[in-house]
Amino acid sequence: MPRSITFSQTPNPLALKCVLSMPLEAHGGSGAIRSYSTPAAAHADPAATAVLSVPGVRAVLIADNGLWVTVTRAESASWKSLRPALDSCLRTLP
Repeated sequence: MPRSITFSQTPNPLALKCVLSMPLEAHGGSGAIRSYSTPAAAHADPAATAVLSVPGVRAVLIADNGLWVTVTRAESASWKSLRPALDSCLRTLP
């Protein structure tokens, strides 16, 4: 069954919460919150590296055992262009 993603606004207009129907592959221990702002910092976390590789993404936080992801965009990027790219990225991650 493919993963579905629900996008939710946050109080921060530069951040978007992505709620996943199936968790991302575990990394760093069960329940660990993973937060990265550079691809170099996320190099050992394939899910975070993939999200950070989406043009316009500035930071990523993966929490709740991989069931939700908060993405922070660059001020120059728009959610209109980022949502489809994030949807595609998150659906294909293990």
